[in-house]
Amino acid sequence: MTGILSPLSIKKGGDIMTTFEELYLFLTFCLVVIEIALLLKKVRVSF
Repeated sequence: MTGILSPLSIKKGGDIMTTFEELYLFLTFCLVVIEIALLLKKVRVSF
């Protein structure tokens, strides 16, 4: 998991992000993806 998010921590001006921040970002990203997926499902059903 840290391998996916390591480019993010490098971009942030070289600041080393804590594991909590990485975890938070990862969870937020997952939630957004799930929300979009549910939205697409609703749209498909309405059609």
